[in-house]
Amino acid sequence: MEDGGGAAEGGVNKDGPAHPDRGAERRPGSASGHRRRGDALMENGRPEEALAAFDEAVRLEPENAEGHVGRGRALYELDRDKKALGAFDEAVRLEPENAEGHVGRGRALYELDRDKKALGAFDEAVRL
Repeated sequence: MEDGGGAAEGGVNKDGPAHPDRGAERRPGSASGHRRRGDALMENGRPEEALAAFDEAVRLEPENAEGHVGRGRALYELDRDKKALGAFDEAVRLEPENAEGHVGRGRALYELDRDKKALGAFDEAVRL
């Protein structure tokens, strides 16, 4: 019996990774569906495709920090650290209490050899 959550919506399934196409498939015009698809693609090691899903989520709902965090995660995995930092910066601008955005900022800043700023971002994430 399906409860409407989990892998059926692009989330994690106790039996293994999520199916990457299920989230957006159910609601093609839904930003949350594209975010779930992006998350599933990231879990399946497909950051380039995940980036496209997060880009669409941000296009549909630009004021939602979670789409920007997803973009940042995908860009970071693709070694596009400057662009990842921009996405994480936008996420924390939109939602200053978003700990995942601050952690992402810290990781990107560290990769860009901006260690003091990275430490500040990690400290902010811990504070939250």
